[in-house]
Order: sequence, then structure tokens, then C-alpha cells
Amino acid sequence: MVRTCRFPGCTRDGAPPTPGVGRPSEYCDDPAHHRASAWRARQKTGGTATPGRPPVAADLDRPVTIATARAETGLAVLRGEVDRMLARLSGLAADLQTAGDPGATAVQIAAVTTDADRRVAAATARTAAVEQALREERAARAEADAAATEALTAVEETTATLTDVREQLHAAHGETDGLRGDLAAARDTAETELADLRGQLQTRTGELRQAEAARVQTDRELAAARDTAGDLRTQLAVATDQLAAARSQVTGLSGRLDSSEAARTRAETDLAVTHARAETAETDLAATRARAEQTADLLHAAHTDLAVTRQQAQTAQAAVAELRTQLAGAPRPPTARH
Repeated sequence: MVRTCRFPGCTRDGAPPTPGVGRPSEYCDDPAHHRASAWRARQKTGGTATPGRPPVAADLDRPVTIATARAETGLAVLRGEVDRMLARLSGLAADLQTAGDPGATAVQIAAVTTDADRRVAAATARTAAVEQALREERAARAEADAAATEALTAVEETTATLTDVREQLHAAHGETDGLRGDLAAARDTAETELADLRGQLQTRTGELRQAEAARVQTDRELAAARDTAGDLRTQLAVATDQLAAARSQVTGLSGRLDSSEAARTRAETDLAVTHARAETAETDLAATRARAEQTADLLHAAHTDLAVTRQQAQTAQAAVAELRTQLAGAPRPPTARH
């Protein structure tokens, strides 16, 4: 930022700073524009400061500079007064010598000398005060330099701390990126396992549907076998009744054995056929019951596998949900500022 010359009424830019030497100059390159001349100019104009800047607020933050300027100005004024006094004394001495009155001249010279000594003493005292002010200003400047050095040290320490924090932040960003990669890999693995479990679930569901269809078919066959067994039992009962009737007839017609032998043979043949049919029906019924029990076992196993598969699918879905929650809650790297 380019500063404007602080000399009252001057609008030129401040002189460029010397590389590596202090802060930039507050005045332009005009040799007549410096701190003392600016102070005298402000005193002549009633304290008017640079245009566009308040006359008092501009100098409140530079008490050491203002004190130094005032001390230098006061010293210059005192030196001017001493020079003028010496000139006046010289003129008075010449006038006294010209007047030619040695006594009056001696008295006047003594009086003037006494007054001059008094004024010189006062000027000397003021000069001592100004020099004391200058020494105090130098001490204050030394304290200011020490404070600036301490501030610079604090800035360097803060910069080093900030560098460490940036390195830690960079390392944290690297760990966050690694964690994101691990979470992404875990999510892909979980989604793959979930897809496999869904395929197994679909396969198990298909097998369960086939087993259910087989069970329905078996129930139908079992019902048909039961109906057949009922018919065979009825036929067996009828055949048994016929056999009993035939035996009664055989017992009652023993005298007519020759004539009824053929009928007995036919009845026994029919009975044997009926017994064979009944045994076949019972065998079919037992086989049907065995198939039904086997189908029930398969159906129970399919139900068990389906429950296990559903449990695994729920576990996988919970794992995927947890991974998504962790991924959503993971810290994001800050957006780079331009």
C-alpha cells in the first residue's frame, strides 16, 4: 500500500523504502518535507493535518515520533534565540562603544550581560530538558524495538506452530482418505455378499416353492391313495362277507361238494385277488405316507434354510447400513481456497 506524504498540503506519494532498512518513509523525496518541518507547518496553520486525515487522530498513535519532533523543534528554537541574543549583544557592545560613555557603557554592559547570562542559563536549562526528552525518546524507542523483537519471535513461534498444525491436518487428510478407501472396499464387499445372499435367497425361495408344489401334489396323491384304500377296504369287506357266505354255503352244502367245488374255487380266487389288491393298496398307502413324510421333511428343511438365509440377508443389510452411516459421518477434506 503506497502512503501519501504527511507534510501538510502535500499530496505526493511517500519516498520508496530502502531495501532491508526499517519501515517505509512517511514523507516524499522533497528534502524540506520531514518530521520537524511538518510539525512547524502544522503549528503555523493551527494544527491542520494532511488533507483527508484528522489533525489529532493521525498523531495519537505516534507519541514517540511527535515528542521527538517537538524536542527537535524546541532545540532549534532555543538555538535560534541564543544566536539572536548573541547578535544583539554584539550590536549593543558596538553601540556602547560608539556612544563613548565608559561608565554607563559598563553598567549597561553588566546589565545586558546579566540578562544574557540569565537567558543563556534558561536556554541551557531548556536545552538540558530537551536533551533529557531526547534520551527518554531513545529509551522508549529501544523498548519499542525490544517489544517488536519479542513480537517477531512470537510470530515466528506461531508460524512454526501453524506449520505443525498444517502437517498434522495433512496427515489427518491422508488417514481420512485411507479410511474412505477401506469403507468403500468394505461397502463393495458387503454389497457383493448381499447380492450373493439375495441370489441364494431367490434359489431357496424357488426350491421352497417347488417343495410346496411337491407337497401339494403329494397331498393330492395321498388323498387319492386314501380314497383308493377306502374303496379297497370296502371291497375287502364285501369280499370277506362273500367269503363268509361262501363258507357257510360250503358248510351247508357239503353234500353237494362236487357241484359247488367250482364255485368255491372261484370264490377263493376272488378272495385271493381281493387280498392282493388290499395288500397292494396298503403298500401304496405306506409308500405314499413315506413320500409325504419325506416331502414334509424337505419342506421343513427348506423353511429352516429360508429362515437362515433371511437372517443372513438382514445381517448383511444391517452391515451395509452401518457402513453407509460410517461413510456419511466420515470427515470430508476441506475445500481448497483460491
